[in-house]
Amino acid sequence: MTEPGHINFYAVELLRLVASHRNFTAAAAQVGLSQSALTRQVQNLEQQIGTPLLERTTRSVSLTEAGAIFLRETAAIPNIMSGALRRLEEEYLETSKSISIGISNELSIAHIPGLFSNSPENIALQISENREAELVDKISENELDLAIVTATEQFPQTAETLLTIKDPFTLVIPANMEQPKSFSNKWVSAQNWLLPTLESTAASTLTQWFQKRGLEPNASMRLENFDLMLPFVALERGVALIPRRAFSAFARKHLVQKVTINRPPVRHLALIRPRFSRVPDHVLDFTKTLLFS
Repeated sequence: MTEPGHINFYAVELLRLVASHRNFTAAAAQVGLSQSALTRQVQNLEQQIGTPLLERTTRSVSLTEAGAIFLRETAAIPNIMSGALRRLEEEYLETSKSISIGISNELSIAHIPGLFSNSPENIALQISENREAELVDKISENELDLAIVTATEQFPQTAETLLTIKDPFTLVIPANMEQPKSFSNKWVSAQNWLLPTLESTAASTLTQWFQKRGLEPNASMRLENFDLMLPFVALERGVALIPRRAFSAFARKHLVQKVTINRPPVRHLALIRPRFSRVPDHVLDFTKTLLFS
């Protein structure tokens, strides 16, 4: 096997194209190479590594197990290189500084002003919203500088947690509903519950909380984010456990009411970054302005 420093990264990207198209001809056409030239590049790469990376048949091409591992483990390289060039430009060529930040779609709008109220004006913030799993993938592949997601013990080794914040929930019911005398399973099972979608981290957090207390909520509606839940509670469509920050920002509080419950659910939010790239100074300075406390 060749030394890592001798790997032809252009050939790696050609291999990635072939795997994507499952065809040498289409991959060659995309990059403007002849099929024979592209084939030689991939063959030389296989010789460098010392094992077949592609399984070839007369009809299609697929990755071997080794090829799949190789492409998965090298997926972040192009973005690491792009990030390095961007940081050289920002720090030595005096181009404008920017920070790309991904925010989980499981946060509410109420989280945003508090997090970014002290951010510097001379740095361009590129903020996007996405599902948590996709944000973690983007961090792992160096496509984002930072991401704010639900904290978990299962972050990949390619992601590093910088800061965490407690995000407690509160029970919210319609304003004209009678306050429950006790938060019993009888009361819980009798309500129409507005809950997060099953694939969300928030759903997992709330499900575990209900199960530990032997409670069985009836999910009448599942919604992608908490900002959608509060208006439905106000419309008397059900009850919901909402992050306190979301409730505090809700403009029509007169249409809903909070219910005090013993030991309400709490999730933790995390600010994460790519582990295997140096964090620019302006990104580190920016993280200090976030109100993560």
